[in-house]
Amino acid sequence: MGFDVDAFVSTVGEELRCELCRGVLDNPLRTACSHVFCSGCILPWVVSTGRCPRGCQRLTPEDLGNELELRDCILNLSVHCEYKDRGCKMLVRLREMGVHRADCDHRPVPCKNDGCKLVLSSREMEKHVTGDCPYKEVGVCPKGCSLVLLQSTVGSHDCVSALRAYIAGQENRINTMETELQRAGMMASKRERELVNQITLLQNENQLQSLEFQRKLSEISTKLKKSSNKCADVSTNTDDAVWRALTVTLQRQGGALGFNIMGGFTPEPNNNETAKRGEMAGGVEVSRVTENSPAEKNGLKIHDIITQWRVKRWGQVETIDPPGSRLHTDIQTQGPRSKASKVPH
Repeated sequence: MGFDVDAFVSTVGEELRCELCRGVLDNPLRTACSHVFCSGCILPWVVSTGRCPRGCQRLTPEDLGNELELRDCILNLSVHCEYKDRGCKMLVRLREMGVHRADCDHRPVPCKNDGCKLVLSSREMEKHVTGDCPYKEVGVCPKGCSLVLLQSTVGSHDCVSALRAYIAGQENRINTMETELQRAGMMASKRERELVNQITLLQNENQLQSLEFQRKLSEISTKLKKSSNKCADVSTNTDDAVWRALTVTLQRQGGALGFNIMGGFTPEPNNNETAKRGEMAGGVEVSRVTENSPAEKNGLKIHDIITQWRVKRWGQVETIDPPGSRLHTDIQTQGPRSKASKVPH
């Protein structure tokens, strides 16, 4: 909202007036289409309509820019004191009006004496408070009621009537305070119910989240157990299994036996495995077994140790591994202790 045009000493031109409120520009902002308005007028307008007040184009708050030079020019204009009607003749610059308003001798001030509703100019108030104010305190009743005597009642003071009036006034104050207390209690109870409802909602949300977390933890635990079981199937931990000697016979299927091997096995010293693996020196370890292959069907497993292999004769010639031949393989494999057995070669 702009400044009152009539407050300025000189006539204010149209270029310094807001097209919305028609007052003198207060903190002017310029639109992208070069129109100038008070910031307090144009911002709500743009937010609600999204257009320039003249309808020339669409606008957003980001399209508005400060007019600092124009603002300084307006703040340097001379204005009448806003208490001109109370008798102040001062002319000040607009930017200094705040300081003058706080110190102006003509500013309205209410009387400080309890019960007095009179409002006077600040320069007249001191004389009124200490002089002719009817509610000025002039002392305490010397007849025994100990009530404060006022300037307007000192000559007609009656202790009984004054005490009755005082008691009635105190009762009114007590009733007012009780009413305010009840109102405050009702507001506190309402706020308490709101807080209890919010706490209940939060507790319900926490319970739902807890159930969801438990469900996810259960799923993760199940997956981990399955993964652990798979790892246990190919584990070489000799604490849970013992080595046993087996002989298996494999016949190629589609030109393959269905397993891969790693290089010669050389055991490393280990408190738990040294004695159990010592006899497998020089073997090769099975690194992969193809699903549904001859190797898998005949019980060959990953980490089995092949200690030797023999090939059945092909015609009259003994070959290393001729097509369609049967491969007799001696292996060292792991199995449960209760089922451990040793098959002679």
